[in-house]
Amino acid sequence: MKPSCLDLDPSSSSACKEWRHRRKTFENYVEELDQQIEDRAVDKLKLLIKCVSHTVYDFTEECETYDEAITALQNFYVHVPN
Repeated sequence: MKPSCLDLDPSSSSACKEWRHRRKTFENYVEELDQQIEDRAVDKLKLLIKCVSHTVYDFTEECETYDEAITALQNFYVHVPN
């Protein structure tokens, strides 16, 4: 099952918690696809782009790899407390 589209407000009080959950859900989805598709590698960056809204995509648009995109979103949604 494909995860729903991520359209999370970063100023929400639950943004960090929701991001962690959505990230794990996406990682589980990719893992399941990897097991089902044996003859080629899953392009995680393309899948991630399909699973984010156009407003969230703005934060990953310049990223060239999946890891860069995840790091950008992680930095955007998870704030270190003062």
